[in-house]
Amino acid sequence: MPDRAVLAERRSSAEGAVEAWLQANSADVRRLRPDELSSLRTKPVAGWRLPIELADAVRLVDVLLGAGFPFDPPRIRLVDEPKFGAWPNVERDGYLCLASGTTTFSPDDPVGMVANVLALALGVGHLVGTPAGDEVHREDILSYWSATRTLGGVRVLSLLDPELGSRWVRAWKGRHLLLAEDDETIKRWRRNLYGKPSRRDGETGTAFLLRLDRPLVPAEMPDTAADVLALAEEAGCGELLRKTLSTLPDALPVAIAMPSTAGTAIALVSVRRPDVERGRDPLTQGFRPDRVPQALALGRYFGVTPVRRIRAQRADPSWIHGRDGDPRLRWLRASHVVVLGCGSVGAPVAVLLAQAGVGRLTLVDMDVLKASNVGRHPLGMGEVDLPKSTALAVKLGRDLPHLDVSFEVARSDWILREKEDLLLGCDLIVSAMGDWPAEAMLDEWHQAVGAAAPPVVYGWTEAHACAGHAVCIAPGDAPFRVGLDVTGRPYVRVTEWTRSPTARREPACGAVYEPYGPVELAPINALIAECSLDTLLAPPTHSIHHVRTGSRKVLESAGGAWSSGWLELVGGSEPGSRSLTRRWGTGH
Repeated sequence: MPDRAVLAERRSSAEGAVEAWLQANSADVRRLRPDELSSLRTKPVAGWRLPIELADAVRLVDVLLGAGFPFDPPRIRLVDEPKFGAWPNVERDGYLCLASGTTTFSPDDPVGMVANVLALALGVGHLVGTPAGDEVHREDILSYWSATRTLGGVRVLSLLDPELGSRWVRAWKGRHLLLAEDDETIKRWRRNLYGKPSRRDGETGTAFLLRLDRPLVPAEMPDTAADVLALAEEAGCGELLRKTLSTLPDALPVAIAMPSTAGTAIALVSVRRPDVERGRDPLTQGFRPDRVPQALALGRYFGVTPVRRIRAQRADPSWIHGRDGDPRLRWLRASHVVVLGCGSVGAPVAVLLAQAGVGRLTLVDMDVLKASNVGRHPLGMGEVDLPKSTALAVKLGRDLPHLDVSFEVARSDWILREKEDLLLGCDLIVSAMGDWPAEAMLDEWHQAVGAAAPPVVYGWTEAHACAGHAVCIAPGDAPFRVGLDVTGRPYVRVTEWTRSPTARREPACGAVYEPYGPVELAPINALIAECSLDTLLAPPTHSIHHVRTGSRKVLESAGGAWSSGWLELVGGSEPGSRSLTRRWGTGH
């Protein structure tokens, strides 16, 4: 393969340049043998061992090149590994963590790349035993907590809000060790992700969240149950941990929340009941089991028994939707959106709203998914012949089990007649039905209800998805119909077509569709979702019209052109692939 030969030659040339540079700048460089390379975790293809001065001592390091060099940077490994946690930025097997995911080097200067990485290694040496080194430990707390990611063979997930302070919480050990505020939250999360509960799923039990005011450095990390209690005492919640523990469980999960500059880390400690030895229970020794003073039993429980430190993954909404960095989330979490229509527009919009963090969604659609739909729909062949609203609700619940997603297999007119409270009680209605009679009825209802109604966002595409529209109708302002003619045709149309109608049909009665693909559709769905989020976060006082034009190339290849009305509206020129916002119903 010529391409592989070119890359191999590039690596060989870079490798030779690095070796020559190392030998010219160090009197004691040794090339690593193949057996030495193969024993290392990263499986480098070349490497050299040399002495450098690190942390006030001369230490041996390996400079290691991977198969992707010089496009991938080299790795540096300490041959005499320090005790894990003693040095910042050093992994358990001695590799130095030097370059972040955003650090880049020039592949055209392999020697400079190696020199820069060695300079970074020297910087690590200067951090050892310093306050600056402690800060690095705190920033990367989870890297030093534990290499263990499971407890009893299951991963640890936390749904807890780490900002609420120390408190008793609940834990479920089944397919995960799941930490949550209460049993109902655990039950809903399990049901969304796994479906109907199984008898083998296990029971819930007691757990504790200990919130500290800073991340720990490795020397402060708990090794025994007494260390855990000492941390609780330091945090001012030792009494809460001791006095409220009515029973002494075989294992007590203690989640430790530690705020850092990169977000709040949550790690887990498993406090185990001391083992029974030779038939004697250390907790009751010297007393009848029902006569042990509570204070004594607690002292023995939180004694010198070793604890297990386990890596936990945050799965709470604040972390999933923005890793603690999205200030909009608290408002979105409290919002309820009803989506009318779960086709190629409504379904992707619902997915985007869910991924953005909207806490409650109700999906309404009467149709079932057909095989011909799956090319531009978030559902796939596994959901064919299922109601779209049902299948999409199940999918979103499985993908984001902390959300509340419900469905109605119904037409919108039935919802208006029989479930008006659903619409009146939500924060936003998104109409992606693309059906004029249904949307005319919705608009008339919306105007009749007036200020008591939520805003409505209508979204649709033009032919071949060469343009898309999102209209937010504010309660009490211009209705949807003001921008449409009597047949539901918008006055403002971006495109016009020589071949009309543009819709096509399948060989079946009523099976009509617009021929567009998911790529052309994606920016339109994003426009509608963005309009929906904007409406939730800052409900407008007047109705707004957002337009997104598509690609000129796609438009012309499909036999269309920009309409004269649109060109007049935008000043005579339309380059394509841009957005415009205007007041709805003004100037048509």
